[in-house]
Amino acid sequence: MGFVDPILVAEYPEGPGFDWHIDAVTGVTSTRKLSLTVPLNPPTDFKGGRFEIAPFGENEFWQCQGAATIFPSFLCHRVTPIAAGKRLALVAWAHGPSFR
Repeated sequence: MGFVDPILVAEYPEGPGFDWHIDAVTGVTSTRKLSLTVPLNPPTDFKGGRFEIAPFGENEFWQCQGAATIFPSFLCHRVTPIAAGKRLALVAWAHGPSFR
């Protein structure tokens, strides 16, 4: 079905980050199959703000500016709290038919 949701630039200012969640829930998000995140600024611009996917934890590559991470939308993931600065990331979701 392609990219149904708008592609977003997510801003994570100092604060709680974005706690554990999944991207495919109900309604419009229920057909999300793949989630995409691309850090837009280097990790030296902020403290904290680590991207993690359960059960894998964090991966240094996922933090690199411009590195695309694509994962199944039903995996739990988060951005850890931001202690200083601001984290920017491009985020998008590819939709598809319902799982059987």
